[in-house]
Amino acid sequence: MRISEEDRALLLDPVGTFPRSSTAAVAGTVLGGYRALVDQGDPGVAREAVESALEVSPSYPPAVVLEAQASFVEGKPLDARARVWPVVEEFPDYAAAQVLFGAAAEATGNLPQAYGAYLAAAEQAPVAAARAEQIGPRAVEIVLLRLDDALARGRLEVAEEEVARLTGWEPDGLGTLLAGRRLALAVEDSEAELEVLRRLTPRLEALEPEDLAALTAGLEDDGADPGVVLRERRGELELEVGDAQAGLSIFRNLYRQHPDDPRFERRLEQAEFRWRMTLLPPEVESLRRVPEIRRSELAVLLYWLAPGVRRGSGRGGLIASDILDDPYREQIARVINHRLMTVDETVHRFHPERPATRAEALNAVLRLLAGGRPPAACLGGAPMVSSPSFAWSCDKAQRCGLLDHHADCLPRAPLSGAEAAELIRRAISESQAAEASATISGRVP
Repeated sequence: MRISEEDRALLLDPVGTFPRSSTAAVAGTVLGGYRALVDQGDPGVAREAVESALEVSPSYPPAVVLEAQASFVEGKPLDARARVWPVVEEFPDYAAAQVLFGAAAEATGNLPQAYGAYLAAAEQAPVAAARAEQIGPRAVEIVLLRLDDALARGRLEVAEEEVARLTGWEPDGLGTLLAGRRLALAVEDSEAELEVLRRLTPRLEALEPEDLAALTAGLEDDGADPGVVLRERRGELELEVGDAQAGLSIFRNLYRQHPDDPRFERRLEQAEFRWRMTLLPPEVESLRRVPEIRRSELAVLLYWLAPGVRRGSGRGGLIASDILDDPYREQIARVINHRLMTVDETVHRFHPERPATRAEALNAVLRLLAGGRPPAACLGGAPMVSSPSFAWSCDKAQRCGLLDHHADCLPRAPLSGAEAAELIRRAISESQAAEASATISGRVP
């Protein structure tokens, strides 16, 4: 039987590349069968050698590989792949087994499987490295298409397998990083997305326009430079789940590069505020990650973040009997006596365990603005009543820049720690602006 030069190159010595020691006699038997196969194209002699070797040493891996090689030469790649697979699983560093498995997989049209096998043997076998280089781009393309299909169908486990496959092949490959980010977005894994962007940042300048477009898909860019959009996104993630100092540095640089863009001035303010939160006790900083905070936790954020609450004495006089055993009783009492949060004065209860609502947070920061020196002008001089209507709170919150849009008010909705911190930050910014304006005009008492 004639064997093509291309196929012969894929039939490596099963004895010489076996990564374990062998008995001389059984190894010699397999080697003789291998020579008959590659030199004479005789799979029959090779199978006889396999049978003899397995009688002496059952399941001898080189004999199993030789048998699979014979099937491959006979034009039976499916059989060859099935026979050699157990050996590949047990001995992933066995070059002859990996190359034969790759060749059989390639012959059956499974390029991703073939590429993985060739890569595994590439350092030991130049032919494997050459085949990997040749089919690699198409194999990666196929896996990316599979990933897209899995994500479109919501089959996240399959998507994770495809990304793991790419990572095993080329951990720092652009296709791998793009795939990893797509998966991270699909499963809402901010830490995984941040890791991808960290690895991509040094390469942004060298990326092709289509790659940048793929990376910025789903991000608000308003026509901005894709590299800027990606740095901004990384800065957001650093502040949220990564290194707040790194996030602050990113936004400082973006502001220096775009000093006339109010967006970056605002983002720098947010970054500075977020960084300052990392200097607070860990249990306070961790509240930002709580998806639905309680009234007691809202009080803690107000206590630590709102100017004057921690140091000032407040007006006193309010008592809440249900906070005496609460671990945050000191912070709650201080917030109550600054009149930022209310107490049911009929039964003297604060209800610290009850989920905080957006309306309660909005009213707390509006009271903060009303108590400023001077009170924020956005309140229009109207007194802050103890129980304002939702309409009043939503209107004033938008006027004071606490909300971007009136539709964002959602007064009955639960409140996350990040949302509460951002409302407090915006109120502080508005209060500081009012104070600065009053100082310039000479109206500060």
